[in-house]
Amino acid sequence: MLRGESENAETGKSKVDEEPKGSGGSNNGTPRGAAGDLILAGLCVWHKYDGTGILKDTPIGVRELAKKCNLPGHSVVSKWFKAKFGGHKKYQTKCCDSSLLLHSLKTMNGDYNPDALITDTKALADPSD
Repeated sequence: MLRGESENAETGKSKVDEEPKGSGGSNNGTPRGAAGDLILAGLCVWHKYDGTGILKDTPIGVRELAKKCNLPGHSVVSKWFKAKFGGHKKYQTKCCDSSLLLHSLKTMNGDYNPDALITDTKALADPSD
């Protein structure tokens, strides 16, 4: 075993030999993680998200999003909604409040500016003042 490797007590295999949990490798040739990136991009296009706002708050269906992303099935989209929103129903609920949907899309895309999150200017002041 290489330095830094650990062994699974149940299987006796090193962690390098095992497929990561939740990796959900794909049989259609899509690299791991690429499906999630496609789904997020498809969702952003659907909601006409530009990094600062959304123009469409109507929810998209799981099968329709899978089709728009050219994915062979909808199960990966269902799993993605479960992982990111707690399920498709919760995503639909967020679509009823565009500020919640915007917050979710900004968070998933990493579009928050840390300085913009601090609204209290006193918190930015030098504590020695």
